[in-house]
This record gives sequence, C-alpha cells and structure tokens, in this order.
Amino acid sequence: MLTTMGVRISDKEIAALIRCAEAGLNQGEAAEITLLSPTTVHRASVQFGIKFHTFRESDNVRRKRYNKSSKATKQAAGTDAQGQRAKKQAEPKNANRGGLSPCEFNAKKARAGRVVDELKKAKTVSERKEILIGFNMIEHEIEMARLGRRPQLPMDLREYQSPTSRDEAKQKAMVVAERKRQMIFSCFKKGEDLTAADVGVKIDMAAEEMSVQTISSFLDGMSKQGRLLRYRLPQVKGDRNYWYYFLP
Repeated sequence: MLTTMGVRISDKEIAALIRCAEAGLNQGEAAEITLLSPTTVHRASVQFGIKFHTFRESDNVRRKRYNKSSKATKQAAGTDAQGQRAKKQAEPKNANRGGLSPCEFNAKKARAGRVVDELKKAKTVSERKEILIGFNMIEHEIEMARLGRRPQLPMDLREYQSPTSRDEAKQKAMVVAERKRQMIFSCFKKGEDLTAADVGVKIDMAAEEMSVQTISSFLDGMSKQGRLLRYRLPQVKGDRNYWYYFLP
C-alpha cells in the first residue's frame, strides 16, 4: 500500500488506473471503473505520471502517446538493477514488437466504453467489482497474447456488426451526404460564381459539422458528376488560386 499526497492507494489500483489510461479513458471514467474517488485518481495521475485522455487530444494523439509509453517501458525493462543491459531473450514467433495498431487501439477503446456503460447499469457495489475484475482479466490476457506470451484468445475481439447493420449504416451515410450536397447546391443561383469559402458563409458550418475543406470536397465531387461547373482564374505569383463553381 502506497501513500501519495495523503491518499492511500494499492499497487493493484495503480495498475488498474494505468490500464484505464492506456484504454483512452479520462479521469472521471477511470474513477467509475476502479471505484476510487476522482480526487484520488487525479492525485495518483500527478504522483505517478499517468496520462489520462483529455478532450483536447484526438484518438491518433492518444494512440501515439500509448505506443510511446509502451516503448519506454520496454526499454526500462531491458536493464538490470545496475543499469546494465540485460541479456536479450528469444521472443516468441507470434510476439508483436510494435505498439498498438489503429485497429487494436480502437477495439480497446470500444471495450472500455462498453465497460463504462455496464458500470452505469450496475445496481450494487459487488456487481461493479465483478465487471471491473472481468475487464482487467480480459485486458491482461489480450495484452499477453499480443506480446506472444500466451496463445491467441479463442474469441473474435472485433466488434460484431451484422451485414444488415453495415448496409443500414452505409445507407444512412449516403442519405446524410446527399442531404449536404442538396444544401450546398441550394446556395447557387444562375450567374453566381462561388468558391468553397463563399458557400461556407451561406450555410451554418458549425451546425452541419462541416469545414471549408469538407465543402471543397463535396464541390469537387459534384463537379465531376456534372451537377456543377468550375474554372480557375490565371495564376498570380504569390496568390492562392481557388476553384470557382457555378450552375450549368
């Protein structure tokens, strides 16, 4: 049992917090999973350098941070107590030397998200503990299999999605994209030439979750479909040359 900043915390609880951070959880979600107070989680993160997810960093940043921390841990484990490099051991053939791939990271994040949802539905402390123990056990076995220290788990770690669900998701995405095309198309009038930035001024980009780059991509596709025509002005040195779009 360690004492950090006046708060007593065990080695197992620290290990659980590290797993939560590696899964991309924030401090609040980690507190729910480990049954610790948010204050304890925050102080432990400061004391032991545990980097939890914040809403200011993207998934790619989190994945790179996790891979970097895994590499540093592996390098530290390669030295003995005197700082001398330990004798290299033969790695199993199925060992994964690198960090988590984007697919593995997203799968780990999805598993952690499902655990958070299950904890919210739990009615008793014992149920929450069972969910937490199960999560830690399966994550440990998955990590051991990834490192080649045990055979692959007899289970599909990917989130199952039926063909019907995939078709429905694809159809929904197509409907949303077409609605945005119609909205962009409605910004044009006969004899009016617009750039992507001009179209962005006419629509509520924040409400539609669109950027000028997204609008430009839609306009490019619509011009290739023949729904819009476009041209560029002669290039002037030092100035950016934009596409101008107009109705056929």
